[in-house]
Amino acid sequence: MRRLLLPALAFSLSLSACPDPGTDAATAEGKADAEAHPMGKAKAAPGEVFFKRPNYATPTHLAKAPEGARRVEIEVGASAYAPNKLEAAAGEQLILAFKRTDDNECNRFLTFFNSAEQYDLPLNETFEVAIQMPEEGEIVFACGMNMYHGLIAVVQPAGEAAPAEGADPAE
Repeated sequence: MRRLLLPALAFSLSLSACPDPGTDAATAEGKADAEAHPMGKAKAAPGEVFFKRPNYATPTHLAKAPEGARRVEIEVGASAYAPNKLEAAAGEQLILAFKRTDDNECNRFLTFFNSAEQYDLPLNETFEVAIQMPEEGEIVFACGMNMYHGLIAVVQPAGEAAPAEGADPAE
């Protein structure tokens, strides 16, 4: 008897914790536009940041790809970004050219940690995101469910030349 009672009690408690689909709370909580976020949330509202991580830097998103910016091709595959680790100079302008090659709903959305920018990546097409690197730190981009990540690290502070190969950096 005890074996049946505990599972029945757990099941009933789990049902009472879920709002009834017809209630106002459930409808207000579940409302989203046609382009729903994979985690069940609506797409980010203007100014809303989905993934806040104070340990990472925030990129400056540029409205237009600047002339002379370095272009980096990034494949958005079934389970990862390739490449998923990049380096850039402080203040460097980059054009990140994302191409989603898998119809996985998770990797459809692209977000950047600490940024309100969110992009809907088309399937089998290249989608460009122009950014300017911060003076220091690392920028992280992720899929809409925060499962797959890519990282761009600042390799040298602005205005500092990289040491010549074989030179002692302490000199």
